[in-house]
Amino acid sequence: MSDSPHLHLYGQEQWHGDAYIIGNTAGLKALRDAIDRALTNEKGADSLAAFVNDGEGFYMGVVKIDKPEDFDRLAVPYNDEIAQDHRDDAIWPWQIKRAIDVVQAQYDQLREQYSPEQIEEIKLSDEEAKTAIDIFAPEHERHDI
Repeated sequence: MSDSPHLHLYGQEQWHGDAYIIGNTAGLKALRDAIDRALTNEKGADSLAAFVNDGEGFYMGVVKIDKPEDFDRLAVPYNDEIAQDHRDDAIWPWQIKRAIDVVQAQYDQLREQYSPEQIEEIKLSDEEAKTAIDIFAPEHERHDI
């Protein structure tokens, strides 16, 4: 493992299940800093880039939502099929406009933050990233919450 930020996120399987965030010092500090920025900037959102131990890179959006009515609209985060959210109107993280905006901005900063070798490890071009975002969150399914 290099000095690059590494994070593993293990979500809840079902109701009352435990969740874990495991990372190296760089990864946990990057997460802490993104949380601090989301708490203090006017967008209420920020993002960070990290790697999994298999070398694959990813971006994590951090979004602050304080209104209970907006929070209640979010899909529940459970992984097990029995506990997954099946509401037609549930809002997933990739449908939150602010989350999309901060993750897209992260792609713009990629070349400033990482060496060409690290960028190659991420294996996701700007065009591929835009395509992925458009697939998961078409413009008509994005929400301002």
